[in-house]
Amino acid sequence: MTKPNLLPRSSDMASETSAEFSWPPLESNPEVFTEYLYQLGLPSDWFVGEVFGLDDDSLGFVPRPAVAVIVTFESLKKETDAVAAAKVDFFMKQSPKLDYACGVIACIHSVLNSLDSITLVENSILEKYYRATKTQSPADRATTLENMTEFQEVHTSYASLGQSSVPTAEDDVKHHFVTFVQNALGQLIELDGLKKGPVVVNAASSDILKDTAAVIQARIEAGVYSDSLAVLTLAKVADDIDAAVQALIDSSNGVLEVTSVENKDGAKVSRIKCTATGHEMPPRADIVTAHVNSKRFKKATEWYSYDFAQFEPYIVSHRRKPKCLFCNVTGIVLNKIPSEVEKHMQGRKFVRMKEHVKFFDEAEIDKDD
Repeated sequence: MTKPNLLPRSSDMASETSAEFSWPPLESNPEVFTEYLYQLGLPSDWFVGEVFGLDDDSLGFVPRPAVAVIVTFESLKKETDAVAAAKVDFFMKQSPKLDYACGVIACIHSVLNSLDSITLVENSILEKYYRATKTQSPADRATTLENMTEFQEVHTSYASLGQSSVPTAEDDVKHHFVTFVQNALGQLIELDGLKKGPVVVNAASSDILKDTAAVIQARIEAGVYSDSLAVLTLAKVADDIDAAVQALIDSSNGVLEVTSVENKDGAKVSRIKCTATGHEMPPRADIVTAHVNSKRFKKATEWYSYDFAQFEPYIVSHRRKPKCLFCNVTGIVLNKIPSEVEKHMQGRKFVRMKEHVKFFDEAEIDKDD
């Protein structure tokens, strides 16, 4: 008896409207990429992080192990086609219909060339796609992606995140995504769906981050890449709070704290919560450092430690909105921003109404009764 074919066919994945689907570009936002890949089937102990510099000190903050590096760049001139072909586990072409889907293709290249380290979520979108395409040609893999409705639905929901507007096919999208991985031979490989195939860029790579950084620097200096670029990594989530993160927590005067949340698999994982901004982040030194150095954090901590009690009884904490204040004179709700409160108290409405407001102590009221 013939065994049934359990692999999904391209036709099974297609909808009547899939041929008309336009793949909008993804913003190079690590949080968006991470959540996007989680929806596709990346296990929760892996994530997409950001590299904030190409020097050794900056690379030292990047969590290990990193199995892939994604680079989005603006190309200033075409590279030579005379390159060494390479062997990898998975490579797909960027077809005309996927013209703006290079970010998706970079994600696919990153994950599906790292399956010796990553176990995809069973029956997930990405696992179905891999099972359907692992014996296909690079061009056929692109066709299968074009027609995969589940992929399209996830892509549509995440293409609008991390950016103020979603670029359309008519927009001038200047940046392009490529992926760098190490193959079984220890070579650093560039995966670009616009090229004929995988390309060897370093014949003996010992450190994927440092070696990729060296390639990027060389291309910037050669005028191939502009300096308008972003570098992301596919890395494993740290199991514990390391010393660098703990030092940041200890020096935050209680603003940063460790909290525990459940991931989508029901397992408890650590997160760093900023009590000043309400922001939660993974326990990674680079992300926490970037947050601490952000304008939002600096403003929030200034407000967090500000003594709003000096304005009582005219301005008091809002009973139902802990991040807000309430003006007992005008009845207006205010944000906990010192300059906003001071401006309100100097306004004509407050000054005029204050003259007609009288506050009583509860003891005096009880005494009168």
